[in-house]
Amino acid sequence: MKMPIIAVAGLALLASGGLAAAQPQPPRDGICHFSGWSTDPDPRGLNVRAGPSTTARILGTLPPPESGEDVEVDFGATFDVVEARDGWFRIENARRWSQAGRGVSTLPSGWISGHFVGFQLVTDKAFAEPDPASLVVVTSWDEDGGLTQFNYRNPTTCRGEWVRLTVVGKDGRDRQGWVRGVCGLQETICDGVRGDTITIDPH
Repeated sequence: MKMPIIAVAGLALLASGGLAAAQPQPPRDGICHFSGWSTDPDPRGLNVRAGPSTTARILGTLPPPESGEDVEVDFGATFDVVEARDGWFRIENARRWSQAGRGVSTLPSGWISGHFVGFQLVTDKAFAEPDPASLVVVTSWDEDGGLTQFNYRNPTTCRGEWVRLTVVGKDGRDRQGWVRGVCGLQETICDGVRGDTITIDPH
C-alpha cells in the first residue's frame, strides 16, 4: 500500500530536521525557581508539613536561626523553593546555615508557610504581573543622595523566578506586587543576581 504524499513529505522533514524544535514553555503559576531561608524565631523550630495546610502531617522541623560568627546577625536554615500553593511553599535541599553547601541535607523536605520564607531582593521595581512590561506598582526611591529600597514581606506564590509578595513604598501603603532578582544568600552580597532596576536622575 502506498503512503500518502503528505505523510511521506512529513517523514522526510523529520528525518532532515526540517521541522522547528518545540519551543520551551514558560513557567506555570506555582512552579518556583529560587532559594531562601527560614525566618521563624520559634525555638521549637519551623514545622515542615506533608501538604500546604496547618492540618497536614508534620514531617519534621527546620531549626531556628543561629548566631553567625563575628556578626550580630542570625542565619536561618537554607533551602530551595520548588512549588507554591495557597501561601505555602514546598522546599527541598534544606540545610542548617552552618552546613550550607557541605554534604547531604539532613533536614526535611515539604511545605512551610510563606510567612517564614526569607531572601534578599536585588531589584528596585515590583510589577502588577510577573512581566516587566506590566504596570510598576512600587519602586525604590532617591533620598538624601542614596537609594532606599521598598520594603517587602509575606511571599504568597511564584512563577519561575518571579515571586508575589506584599510591597511597601515611600508612602507606607501596602500593595501586592511581583518581583524577580531573588537571592538565597544570607551572609554575602548576591553577585550576578539581577532584577529590574530604575535609573536615578542625578540632577
